[in-house]
Parts: sequence; C-alpha cells; structure tokens
Amino acid sequence: MKNKKFIVGTSVIVTLRDGKEIHGTIVSVDTNLCTREEEYSVDYVKEGKICTIIGVPASNIRLARKDDAGTLDERELKSRRRFWSKKGFFGEPTKEAIERDSMRMQKLVKAMQCYTAEDIRRINKTPYYMLRNRSKKYIMIATARPSDIEHAILTFKIK
Repeated sequence: MKNKKFIVGTSVIVTLRDGKEIHGTIVSVDTNLCTREEEYSVDYVKEGKICTIIGVPASNIRLARKDDAGTLDERELKSRRRFWSKKGFFGEPTKEAIERDSMRMQKLVKAMQCYTAEDIRRINKTPYYMLRNRSKKYIMIATARPSDIEHAILTFKIK
C-alpha cells in the first residue's frame, strides 16, 4: 500500500469505523511508538464547535478535494476564530482567568509569609511523594510553579 503523507492544514475526509465520513482539517502529525506509523489529529466542526479526533491512521484519511492545497475556507476560519477567542487562548485573558490567577498568587504569598526565601526555594524542590502529612501552606509552596515562587519572592519582598 502506498504510504500517504498529509501536511498540517490540509482539508481531509476521515472515515470512521462505522463508515461515517467527517470533513475536517489536519492539525498535527504524530508517530505511534508501537507501530511506528504516522497518525494524525483532525479538527472538525460539530454543532458550531471545533472538535478533534486524535490517532487517525493515514489509511482512514483521504483528501477532501484534489485541487485543495490545505487552505481553509472563510467559514472554517470564522468558526476557528470564534472557538479560540471564546476559550481565551489568544488575545486578552478573560476577567475570570485574571481573578483566578490573582487569588492563587494571594494564597501563595499568604502561605509564604512564615518561611524565609531559602526555605521556600527548598520546599518548592520537594518531590511530590514526600508531601504526605504536611500542612496546607507547605503543600501549596511545594506544588507552586517555580516562576510564581520567584515572582512572589521578588515582588512581595519575602525575607
């Protein structure tokens, strides 16, 4: 069988196990580590939302049109922009996301008040399996991102 190769952005038709066909676009190419075959992730529109099928083998994919070089039409682009903008992946973050991050940082700073900067950096490097029977403050510091720890130490002048 001829080895098919598809590139990201190509409009394709995916044939599912039940014979149903879905029109979509290739969004990523991966390699199955067991079979060493290429598998594809395909985005498609379902009821106005973008959905993704992962792990699609090349044998279940065919080009949507022979003359199509992988470009999206205006309808598909509009649908994708609306989806990604609604999720807040691009552009300005939503008010809820800002408030959530602010509350997380406030809780982290409050937990850090009773420790020195050296202790905080040491606690942050604690392996996850060693957090059993520790206080909430200790666990919060240990599981925080290192960038958040450094930001809090420098901004809020932790000892």
